Amino acid sequence: MSFANLTITQSRQLALRASDAAAAFTATMGPRGPQATARAKEPEEVEKEARARVVSEGGDPGNPMLVLGCHSIQLSKYRGQTFRWLLENDAGYACHVVASHQRERETSASDSPLMANKDSLARYSCAHPAFAEHLKVRRAQEEARARATLPGRGGEALVGIGLFKEDTLKDLYDSKEKERQNVPWNTEKLTLAEVLNLGPRQRVGVIEVRVVQVQGAPVELKCFEVCGGTGQTA
Repeated sequence: MSFANLTITQSRQLALRASDAAAAFTATMGPRGPQATARAKEPEEVEKEARARVVSEGGDPGNPMLVLGCHSIQLSKYRGQTFRWLLENDAGYACHVVASHQRERETSASDSPLMANKDSLARYSCAHPAFAEHLKVRRAQEEARARATLPGRGGEALVGIGLFKEDTLKDLYDSKEKERQNVPWNTEKLTLAEVLNLGPRQRVGVIEVRVVQVQGAPVELKCFEVCGGTGQTA
């Protein structure tokens, strides 16, 4: 199997929470991982070990994605685990690493072993459509959040989740489409009943959706925020 088996939530989002296996690994090895001060292995050494791992598991060493998935992580937290293991057990951490690495690569041409390892992780991770989509939205959110800190541009922040995740807050406010007008949002300054009593043009978007079990049935919990006519959040 060339690709990692990513976990997708009921709301069709990439699951980001670390698995029990990841928690057990960090509990055993410590928060900084095994051999935290050890040097990062050279890319050639990582590649050789990955090919050997593929062969030992009966795989095809001529399959580049299969080999790449068996590359070992050189970062301290999960050092020694494979790229595929990381995506299957802590996609949130993988996304954080890749997003940070992409920003770093915008200004750095370093060819250090650690940077090479991150390059390989980014290449493998982004070959998975669900991961690549989440990363694209995350990077867009970061850029929009930076713009939204400027005076008068608060409405440029992205919704970031759900059907309208790539819309800005102002896009939703200005939209004449019923689906966009009725997306609820919560400031924690209002009760849910008060939010629902707001005019539809005041509801902007959902920033977080969590599914919990209530008497055996899945129920969605949503985080809301309210936006005024200028696109600024309340």
